[in-house]
Amino acid sequence: MVADSRTAEFNREYDALMRRFLTLLSLAAYLIAEILATEALATLIGWPGVLLLAAVTFVAGMVVMRRAGSAAFTALRRASTVPATTAAPAAREASVSVGDAGLLFLGGLLLVLPGVLADLAGVLLVVRPTRVLIRGALAVRAARWFGVNGFATTEYSTNQFAPGTGDVIEGEVIDRSEEGP
Repeated sequence: MVADSRTAEFNREYDALMRRFLTLLSLAAYLIAEILATEALATLIGWPGVLLLAAVTFVAGMVVMRRAGSAAFTALRRASTVPATTAAPAAREASVSVGDAGLLFLGGLLLVLPGVLADLAGVLLVVRPTRVLIRGALAVRAARWFGVNGFATTEYSTNQFAPGTGDVIEGEVIDRSEEGP
């Protein structure tokens, strides 16, 4: 019993260490790719052009983030003032608007960050056709992850309370509300 708990504890610590290592490795790979992409762009347009592009994307990112934040608050305010009889379509529209504003904000944030690859990813999130595709892909991923009823339904699930994941206990339900005092 003690050996099993030590093995489980070791496995958890090992998994946590590997996650940290892979995160640092991914960050290092991203930084190297960003440096190489910036160097390649500098050979094409020169360093003054790269600096000008960085300044322009910074300002554009700030404008996009500001507009996205305003759009999200407007969508939430509009959804909160809708009568209950028409709440379902309005809630769907509000969730799309807020999701769109969130992706726009993320795109603006990526534009603000220095780097050619971050700017490219930011532009992909700011341009409407790609943002719609990305939002759809994220919605499908979220539906698979959380399931329609809010419970995880995939192999990635660690939800112990999902339907069909517990012990079945035979029993009888007694409704005391039908009995008299």
